[in-house]
Amino acid sequence: LTVAVASAPETLDPRFATSAVAQRLAALVAAPLVVIGDDLRPKPFLAESIDSVDPLTLIVKLKEGVRFHDGTPVTADDVVFTIGSMKDPALASPHATRLTHLTRLEALDLRTVRLTFDSPTPPFLVDLHAWGILSRAACGASKDACRLAPMGAGPYRVAQPLGADERLLLAAHDASPLPPPPIRMVEVRVIRDNTTRLLELLDGRAQLVVGDLLPTDIEAVVDVPSLAVERAPGLGFAYLALNARQGPLADARVRRAIAHALDVDTVVKTKLGGRAVRASSLLPPGHWAHDETLAPIPFDPALAERLLDEAGYARGVDGVRFSLQLSTTTDRLRRACALAWADMLEQVGVDARVVVRDWGALYEDIQRGSFDAFSAKWTPVIEPDLMYWVFHSSSIPAPAANGAPARVGGNRQGVSDPTLDLLLDAARATDDVTARAALYRRAEARVVATTALIPLWFEDELVIRSTRLSGFRLGRTVSLLPIATARLGP
Repeated sequence: LTVAVASAPETLDPRFATSAVAQRLAALVAAPLVVIGDDLRPKPFLAESIDSVDPLTLIVKLKEGVRFHDGTPVTADDVVFTIGSMKDPALASPHATRLTHLTRLEALDLRTVRLTFDSPTPPFLVDLHAWGILSRAACGASKDACRLAPMGAGPYRVAQPLGADERLLLAAHDASPLPPPPIRMVEVRVIRDNTTRLLELLDGRAQLVVGDLLPTDIEAVVDVPSLAVERAPGLGFAYLALNARQGPLADARVRRAIAHALDVDTVVKTKLGGRAVRASSLLPPGHWAHDETLAPIPFDPALAERLLDEAGYARGVDGVRFSLQLSTTTDRLRRACALAWADMLEQVGVDARVVVRDWGALYEDIQRGSFDAFSAKWTPVIEPDLMYWVFHSSSIPAPAANGAPARVGGNRQGVSDPTLDLLLDAARATDDVTARAALYRRAEARVVATTALIPLWFEDELVIRSTRLSGFRLGRTVSLLPIATARLGP
């Protein structure tokens, strides 16, 4: 099976993987303790069971008979090593902050691990899905020992690491948590150009593309008998962020007016081919913590005009109320959408100048708070504690000053709401799912009231596959693990 991807994974070591492609491929090689189901809840994978003894203690029991690619058994000590190493500052894992409240890891026997926390940490079970377990013997020698070819227990092992030819070769492993894979070899090819990826599919040189697709790609292949298109409700949250720190956007009425000025439904239809679901919140429809009664902000340009008038921003002789800069990335879809937003804002008297930036440069400006508005996407949205990162006042980025280190965070819009902070703090302090859901639904309402981050849509996840490939099921998390149970016919 040949799988085409749009970018190269920075690593296959799950302790360092942050990009979507790296995390998806790493899970094929290093089996995680849990996977995320379509209900967005964690389910045991390498673990046979995970039990909460009390709010501060988890007991993990490993499945019996699972072996690493070198044939050695997966043990509790390997779990202690993998998770414990990410807490070590010397490793410099980007996931270390998620382990702040983990105080102790103990191997109770060959298959049992006890994890102890200093406070309730409900998001931890979801975090586990991203951390495949590695062999201490193979990966403990140095921090780089398993970057390219991790010694894991996933359904595939690295037969040939990613090289200058941008090809990765994976071979089947029969002692993973899954049955032996029917597809015995998987070639992963990095094909950065969108058109070239489509041509490889059409010519039969690739049989699967997952996620790295535009709505226009679907139109190009929908009538090709050798290819099949599949879609699933996505978890990628598209939004427009407004800098509420200063200027006109510091006024909640102005922010609300901008939200009402955007005809999101039309953009979904024309730019995305209808392959998205309107968002009313950061949490996707069907999520266990989402308030399904929360409606998307309606398109109402007349109300937008009234709100702008009330806020004191009357039209000038040229019809302009004020100007702002709308930043976006070089991604073709994001750029097209930003131009559409600018046209709509012009209709209510807001002069929005679109600036296209490389993501790295734009991200630096965002972290400094040096922007008016920008459009982007969070992906994937699984654990509702993401709301803490995006909306809590302690998550407002700040530069280093007076000896204090720089503060990183996802509240780039800069809104501080003490009531919202209390709700998000409380949701972090309990592992009662019903109580957490109630708190997050109240938090969603507070976020809507501030209107500093305008929900746009959740894009459908798309797959184009050869009709020779059967049994590959696209899930909401866009995992590649279904490759291990799929079959490739003649």
